[in-house]
Amino acid sequence: MIEKLAAALWAYTDHQIGESPYYTAIEGVGILRSDDPTPPVYRLMQPAICIVAQGAKKAIFGCEELRYQAGQALVVGVDTPSV
Repeated sequence: MIEKLAAALWAYTDHQIGESPYYTAIEGVGILRSDDPTPPVYRLMQPAICIVAQGAKKAIFGCEELRYQAGQALVVGVDTPSV
């Protein structure tokens, strides 16, 4: 199933103008796509659900390092500093 989601997201973003993030017709729903590894970015994460459709992701919250991969998700419930 995750392969079908990844294929659908790839097809959707491949036809969009501009670069990630790609916004959808659903208010508050966007798609982030990176074709290459990205360097760490310090940010204040707002409440979100991050679903990995392909590849892997790493997030650092304080001293806690979280790694999640295709088919897994990260839920952030409150504004949280992260890398």
